[in-house]
Amino acid sequence: MRSRILYILIIIAVLSSCRSQKSVVATTQDKAVKTEVLPVWQTGDIATTTGRVTMTYNGRRATLDAHVRLKRDDVVQVQFSYSFIITIQVGTMELTKDEFMFLNRIHKQYTRAPYAEADGFLNRDINFENVQSMFWGDGEGQKPSQLQLALPVSGKLLKANFVFDEWGKDDSWQTRTPFNEQRFDKVSLEQLIQTIINM
Repeated sequence: MRSRILYILIIIAVLSSCRSQKSVVATTQDKAVKTEVLPVWQTGDIATTTGRVTMTYNGRRATLDAHVRLKRDDVVQVQFSYSFIITIQVGTMELTKDEFMFLNRIHKQYTRAPYAEADGFLNRDINFENVQSMFWGDGEGQKPSQLQLALPVSGKLLKANFVFDEWGKDDSWQTRTPFNEQRFDKVSLEQLIQTIINM
């Protein structure tokens, strides 16, 4: 009799542990599913994408590949390249809270300045928060598939029309573009843009 009761208790204990294990697995799977369906811009402070940008300035036009990297409240970084048989890195646009920086790798030129030296951006004063908000798509609640920027430079309008691929998340990049300033010439923003557009 005692052995039968002991046998029943063992069966109940085994069934109870199986049932609780299944519920844990189900809970874990539910959490995994919920995490996967959240858009990347709601799950962290980093987002990246690739795409194309067409820039027009002073009657000239250039279309380049663009690699966009964002870190919330830290940096907006866009690398420009040209691909034909091989990929050539043309330059970088980098905006942080304190300053903007444009780099032309082909002609070894750069410009770097605080926002106070810029003269306006999309009919508003240029600042990091405005630019960041447009790239993150804060007004729409989702990342943009297209973005149009207009920047007055020396009395002429620089227009940049971006078309983005699918947004993702990659945290294996440097948030500041490394380059040796001693090997580059510091030029005006207008001169740097002219050299890129005229390539």
